[in-house]
Amino acid sequence: MEQEKFDELLNSIPLNFGQIQDVFYSGTDSNPAIVLIQDVHLNSEAQKNIAGMIQSLIEQKKIDLVGVEGAFEKFDFSRFRAFPDKAITKLVADAYLEKNMLAAPSYVGISSPINPPAFIGVDEKTHYDANVQAYLTSRPLKEKISRDLEKR
Repeated sequence: MEQEKFDELLNSIPLNFGQIQDVFYSGTDSNPAIVLIQDVHLNSEAQKNIAGMIQSLIEQKKIDLVGVEGAFEKFDFSRFRAFPDKAITKLVADAYLEKNMLAAPSYVGISSPINPPAFIGVDEKTHYDANVQAYLTSRPLKEKISRDLEKR
């Protein structure tokens, strides 16, 4: 990606939905630019902002692919997008997003008024499962460790 296109991409990111913390760009035409949107899980306001950012970039035709953390393969939104009443589809997606039952990428993939690019999982299942297990194993220790740290 050339510098001019990269600058154009950065300028197209709507800052009313979030802020840029860091930028990764190789400076070569052979590597695509990557926009990393940090996620706050189970927070509908954060998910709405992320969805707004992704949707804006789609509408401006600035992204060709959306990689999704915590997923392992290509998303298939075709069944949802095939439903003839788009208003009902959006209302249902809005309700699921509001109740933290749907994350921003899936929300956009289902409810985007224009055909979205491909959405793919970018996690590796073995490492993801190991991280989840480490978290679950450490959870019961939180209170004791917090008390120990306070004493110190």
